[in-house]
Amino acid sequence: FKTLVGSCCNDLALAYSRMGNYSKGVEYAYKGLKASEAINDKKEMAQSLHLMGYLFYEFKNYENAFKNFTAASVIYNEMSDKLGFARNNNMLGEILLEQGNISEAYEKFDQSLKIYSEPGAPAWGIPWGYSNLGSVYEAAGDSLNAASDKINSIKRYNDALEHYQISLQKFDAINDPAGVAEQTIFMGKTYFKLSQFAAAKKYLLEGLDMAIKVGEKKNLATSYLYLSMIDSAAGNTASAYKYYKSYV
Repeated sequence: FKTLVGSCCNDLALAYSRMGNYSKGVEYAYKGLKASEAINDKKEMAQSLHLMGYLFYEFKNYENAFKNFTAASVIYNEMSDKLGFARNNNMLGEILLEQGNISEAYEKFDQSLKIYSEPGAPAWGIPWGYSNLGSVYEAAGDSLNAASDKINSIKRYNDALEHYQISLQKFDAINDPAGVAEQTIFMGKTYFKLSQFAAAKKYLLEGLDMAIKVGEKKNLATSYLYLSMIDSAAGNTASAYKYYKSYV
């Protein structure tokens, strides 16, 4: 029975996280960690730490998220679990990107993409990797744009578009509609930053429609916000207000 406690707690933590009850998720992930430590079950220990990292990330508690992901990475390395390490490493990259550490985030994402490019890796690993690299280029474009370096910001945004496009094509090839919807929205957002508003609106509307159909709520708010800004800039105040109300 003791050998099942850790995995059962982790399953419950994952279920609560999918329902948006992150505090309950942390509670069960911690119980799973303690139960797994008691019998030295490293696989479930790493899973518990990864789950706690993810849950703290959703709370925007990046300090505790980074701490738990880093601890999970140590165990994944000890077990020579390259795929677990890659998945965990991508989350460390997400945190670094949120904190503005663009070059360090790129290193994490690139390292994971190399692992996912090896034989036997899950099919979603490569498109996820390209999307992550696209987000790095987009963040670099944002930083350059804020510094009024328009020429180089445009180059980075175009790099982001290229990577999002590759990701979209690879998600489409493995019949992952949620992944396709997300990349379509990301492309729309990036076209907006390039002031290509017609293309931006086209991709945002397409991505929004796909996301709603597959029940992917993660990027709906982003779509509504950018559609609101596009219509506001075009003087379509009624439509802009409608999208903004959906955003908030």
